[in-house]
Amino acid sequence: MPLQHSKSPAAFKSNVRTLMHEVGESPHVQSPKQALAIAYETQRRAGKKHARGGRARKEDVFEKKERENSPRGYRGYLITPSIHGHHVSKDGYHITTQPSLEEAQKQVDMLTESKGGEVGKAQADAKVLAEQTEAAAALAAHRRTELLSTAQAQQAESQTLRDTAARLHAEAKTLRDGLKAEKDALDAAKQEAEAQKEVLRDKIKRLTEAIARGG
Repeated sequence: MPLQHSKSPAAFKSNVRTLMHEVGESPHVQSPKQALAIAYETQRRAGKKHARGGRARKEDVFEKKERENSPRGYRGYLITPSIHGHHVSKDGYHITTQPSLEEAQKQVDMLTESKGGEVGKAQADAKVLAEQTEAAAALAAHRRTELLSTAQAQQAESQTLRDTAARLHAEAKTLRDGLKAEKDALDAAKQEAEAQKEVLRDKIKRLTEAIARGG
């Protein structure tokens, strides 16, 4: 995160852009508010530097106090000193206020460890849920395969029944056709017998008449 250590407005704007890109990516820049605070602090410190080759000026009591009261990042949180204590915040939201820097850092440690435990539990719960989902998917796939096999068997059985019905229908038709043919043949034979009987009766009649005339 290279910053321009200059008091010029252009350097300040460049530093703001650089720090805004680092929000959430760098452990030292957790919010846009913190990014602006760092940019202002860099500009302020640049303005107090001596010309190259000059003698470094010793930090006075006011500057030391101001430095101690500047916001500082700690484990992803921002600790801001004030007359009421040390405010702990994250992403622009106030969390707690502690009487000293050490107490504020302890509170951040507790929050971080607690959050780590919650993350671990959430990961474990997610793993169990994934395993349950995978088992349910496997069971559903097995059930789907069973249903498909049953449906295919029922379809095959239905096709067999349809084929059997069609065969029986064809056999019944053949039997009906055969019976009709036999009936037609019997009717024809009966008609022929009646005709022959009529011929015989006629012959007997003529023969009887001829005998009567001859006698």
